[in-house]
Amino acid sequence: MIGFKRVEAPITALLLCEFAANSYHFIYDMKNAAWSFAQQLRPQDYVAMMTFDMHTQIVTDFTQDKNQILQGINSLMIPGFRESNVFDALYEDWTGWTASKGKSTSS
Repeated sequence: MIGFKRVEAPITALLLCEFAANSYHFIYDMKNAAWSFAQQLRPQDYVAMMTFDMHTQIVTDFTQDKNQILQGINSLMIPGFRESNVFDALYEDWTGWTASKGKSTSS
């Protein structure tokens, strides 16, 4: 190996946020962390936002407009359930997005 080079490549990410009525402080921290993440996005980055408690909800589809993500974060006001199910959210996220984009889930 001769050397290293810093590469500025766009990212494609899903911002998956737990939004359950278990603690106001947790929701406050989650929203601050999500806001900080969104502020770091560059114009060429693609990001979608999804929340979960006992169910999942797509807040925004993939976009390069970070203002849509920020509006999605601001729209999180009153959670539906106290309980949350992170494993179902991750499974639904993986199967839902890959199936909708026509990608195979097998390696």
